[in-house]
Amino acid sequence: MTDYIERFLDNCNVSEASIKSYNYVLRRFQKWVEGTTGDPFSPEQLSKMLIEDYKQSIREKSPTYITKNLVVIKMFTLWAYDKQMIDYDPAHSIKFPEQVDPGPKWLSPGERKKLINYLYRGDVDRRIILLVVLSLSAGLRAEEVTEIKNEHIKAMATKGTLEVFGKGDKRRIVPLNKNVIEAIRNYWQDYPDRRKGYLFTNLRKGTKLTTRAIQYIMQDLQEILKFEEPLTYHRLRHTCFKKMADDGEPLDRIARIAGHMKKNGRPNLDTTVIYTKPNLDDLQEVVRRQEWD
Repeated sequence: MTDYIERFLDNCNVSEASIKSYNYVLRRFQKWVEGTTGDPFSPEQLSKMLIEDYKQSIREKSPTYITKNLVVIKMFTLWAYDKQMIDYDPAHSIKFPEQVDPGPKWLSPGERKKLINYLYRGDVDRRIILLVVLSLSAGLRAEEVTEIKNEHIKAMATKGTLEVFGKGDKRRIVPLNKNVIEAIRNYWQDYPDRRKGYLFTNLRKGTKLTTRAIQYIMQDLQEILKFEEPLTYHRLRHTCFKKMADDGEPLDRIARIAGHMKKNGRPNLDTTVIYTKPNLDDLQEVVRRQEWD
């Protein structure tokens, strides 16, 4: 019997991980089709109605899960159509489920306080503290942090500035508050060799710190703090600007600090406005306040 899925996968010019993912999706689809029709799986037996029925069978899954399945199935039926195994593409007009936008992910006030309390309890590596503070207080992206060199830092007693190179090699000057300045000075005290060159390096290799390494550090913090949603570096950045917006800071100022700028040099408020919108946690808090004893 012809293994159509195997033939399709042989024609996919993607990574090994993607091949495994495609195979998993299509084998589940194959099992459902054969169980529903009682016939061996083949492209000829697929119809729009059959695929719609499969979509209905997984309706209780998340929109992301359903979309992923449909994308792979659409790739398979399009391949079969291009190879003239079928006269039409039965999945062509199948619609994806509507995605529910949960809003940007930021820490709740309680989670932010929990993180800060942990950082300053007295036994946390000052390298970790500085990494967190640079995003939580200054809103830096992980890739921006990895590019910081000591000559980019202008530190005074309780304030300073940082020259940041962001997306598309865009340069901006980010003001630093006393929390960041203090974290930098403490870090230099514990890591005096880091006063020159890149601010952060791999502790074992001495090479520039990578975004992957920052991701691992966030995973370690998540293991300790056990937030409901995974802790990522970008969540720290979102938290920084969300608090600014909640504190009533003008959006154009937030946009400049965040690096949300148009090509003409003006703030891109369409991007920054997300911090004024409630996410699911904010809405949950609204409902919670209506509870009675």
